Amino acid sequence: MRARVPVLAANTGGPVETVVDGQTGWLRDPEDVQAWTTVMQSVLAPGADAEMKRMGAAGAERVRAEFGQEKMAESLEALLTGVKAVLMVEYRAAIFIICACAIVPLFGRMIHYNFARPEHGGRPRP
Repeated sequence: MRARVPVLAANTGGPVETVVDGQTGWLRDPEDVQAWTTVMQSVLAPGADAEMKRMGAAGAERVRAEFGQEKMAESLEALLTGVKAVLMVEYRAAIFIICACAIVPLFGRMIHYNFARPEHGGRPRP
């Protein structure tokens, strides 16, 4: 598509994401030989040049817009931003849990020390 040539591809896997059927090329069932033959005959038919040029230009534009260096950089940046956000949430949760595990026993010890002694009405220590 980048070379301004329409693509004839199977309608499964990667081509489904890249080729727009009827605009940048053709997607056909890999088992349907007649469908592939029909597309190839239409490409070779007299007067198909204008349609091939239009589809080729559309394919080159799609490659530039969807798969060019700038678009890939934007996608990578968005992915890394998402990963960073997830890691920050997990990091904050881990810090909270660690602090809670440290503070709760200390708080319990403080309550026991201050309120469970005999002078505060608590049970005498053995």
